[in-house]
Amino acid sequence: MTAEDSPPPSAIDRIRNDPALRTRDDTGVWAIGLGVIAWLIAAAVVTFYTDAIAGSTEETSRWIQICLTGAGLGVLGFIVVWRRHRRIRSDQDLARRE
Repeated sequence: MTAEDSPPPSAIDRIRNDPALRTRDDTGVWAIGLGVIAWLIAAAVVTFYTDAIAGSTEETSRWIQICLTGAGLGVLGFIVVWRRHRRIRSDQDLARRE
């Protein structure tokens, strides 16, 4: 099989190989952190504007639970991603020293 017969690279391969197409946040730390903040803001909004958003206390408590669950899962995801980010950086540092 010659180079002319090989299939073109996939979109993922083009993104991986072209630094201009890669995002600045390759690890997702900032994205997950902003998501947690958004869930906490949503919980605060639901808490303070109870009457305008939901008519009953049951509905309000359900929305607050949803927001806090989203924030909690986001914190767990943040911990996982942050640890992965630190491990990758330490591996890169070790590779540079060798």
